[in-house]
Amino acid sequence: MSELEEHRISTWRKVLANKYRHGMVSISPDASLYEGVLLLLRTKVHRLPIVDPITGNALYILTHKRVLKFLYLFVS
Repeated sequence: MSELEEHRISTWRKVLANKYRHGMVSISPDASLYEGVLLLLRTKVHRLPIVDPITGNALYILTHKRVLKFLYLFVS
């Protein structure tokens, strides 16, 4: 378990870069929700990690369902 905790997103990004067309797609916490939704649609991914630029750790996972839930709850 300790080895798993030491893994960084940047390591996986390097490993998967050659295997997948887009590589590992992520977005910074400073980006807008609109930018996140555009990236979800353009890259056709189902989960978009929001990655801390300093540590490289995932802070949150943005999904289509969470975006729809946000719109339902906060947009009248």
